[in-house]
Amino acid sequence: MVEIHLEREEDIAAIRNVNRLAFGQSAEADLVEGLREATPKVLSFVTCDNGEVIGHVVFSPVSIRHRHGTVEGLGLGPMSVLPARQNQGIGTRLIEHALAEVRTA
Repeated sequence: MVEIHLEREEDIAAIRNVNRLAFGQSAEADLVEGLREATPKVLSFVTCDNGEVIGHVVFSPVSIRHRHGTVEGLGLGPMSVLPARQNQGIGTRLIEHALAEVRTA
């Protein structure tokens, strides 16, 4: 059964693995860990299939300064899905679910 939920403590190692495998390197996994450490306002969602983390997306606070002031918002990324599960709509469903949750938060 596929489910999407906010990151839990027990998901963190699997999130690192999904990011590392999806991108073929650890830079994005390191970025996610850095974002998590830098701010408590990070929103991190996972897709699980029968308890296994197969996808991940993170939203972090951003500030955009322009001539009329500053706009606060959330930046999306990185987003990852295990290579064997890519091109199955998992990433799309994950982002759609996460965006709906972010809008109501």
